[in-house]
Amino acid sequence: MNKLIAVLEEKVVPVAMKIGNNAYLNAIKNAFLRLMPLSLIGAMFILINNVFLNFGEGTFFYQMGIRLSEDTVKSIAQFQSIGNAAINGTIGIMSLMIPYMLASEIGKKNNVDEGATGLMGIVSFITLTPAAIGIDYTSLIKDGVITIDVASKLTQSVGGFSTSFFGGQNVISGMLIGLFVGELYSFIVKRGWVIKMPANVPPAVSRSFSSLIPGFIILTILGSLSTILSRNGMNFHDLIIKFIATPLTNAGGLVGAVYVFFSAFLWFFGVHG
Repeated sequence: MNKLIAVLEEKVVPVAMKIGNNAYLNAIKNAFLRLMPLSLIGAMFILINNVFLNFGEGTFFYQMGIRLSEDTVKSIAQFQSIGNAAINGTIGIMSLMIPYMLASEIGKKNNVDEGATGLMGIVSFITLTPAAIGIDYTSLIKDGVITIDVASKLTQSVGGFSTSFFGGQNVISGMLIGLFVGELYSFIVKRGWVIKMPANVPPAVSRSFSSLIPGFIILTILGSLSTILSRNGMNFHDLIIKFIATPLTNAGGLVGAVYVFFSAFLWFFGVHG
């Protein structure tokens, strides 16, 4: 047993330490840790809405034998709108905040302006997000009759962003955007491809101008990608969900089991965090 432990400490632990010290994995970890307060606050409101403000049939309090009148249940449920608003502002924007946090962590690692790098992460996420929402006019159809005016509007869309893109389902695409933008922004700045202002210009103004060229290059690349995908009936987020997120979800049981095993295994040797 001692020999086995000695072999593992010699062969496995150094590899695990290198993985644990990987700059990108640390950046991802730190980004999620910084977002943890948002997740916890959103989870608290979800708990309140679904348990303490929900007295309908099949709910927790209903199973406990607490019965309220239908009017009382509806009156209490009205307060769920407070929680829904808070959830939309926390868990509902996780995918939007990940690019900011992750890009800023990469900027910090590369000793460039992390605030500007993070801001470019959010802007890049929006650039790759479709700015059109389909409108359902079928509610205007009455008695199975579709007028010419209504029929012509059935496929119309209006400008705007669907909030579904900002929730948890696009966290992976947000991570990829944050990593890409953080590294590309750092690469451009370190090559000196920035507008340099005279020394007497206030630092805040100088930093603003230094972001122009990196931002222009990044948004030109991502804007071109968004246009190409849009003309082929796709968008970046759906592409990532189809080819990366869905396969990972399908393999979730195996990945989870492996993660639990190796977490406990490495913890035994003092590799954690």
